[in-house]
Amino acid sequence: MKNLIKQAHDNATERGFYSMFPKNDVHEKLREEIEEFRIATPNNTFHKDSEQSEIADIIIVLLAYCKEMGYDVEKLLTEKIEFNKIREY
Repeated sequence: MKNLIKQAHDNATERGFYSMFPKNDVHEKLREEIEEFRIATPNNTFHKDSEQSEIADIIIVLLAYCKEMGYDVEKLLTEKIEFNKIREY
């Protein structure tokens, strides 16, 4: 996981992602990715490859952002999974 996070962040940094989308505007980029994810094909069904690609893009953007902000993703995920086991929905 840490290697994937590093790769996502390094690529984003090298390609100027944070100069195009400052840290406080990353949510806008995520919104765009999610909107693309929601676009249906003409028969109103999702194209599986597009859906999977957009999911991957969303994860990559989030991982890179977490690294940029200094968040420990593994710790956050572990804590949230444990919390979800006991929370009421």
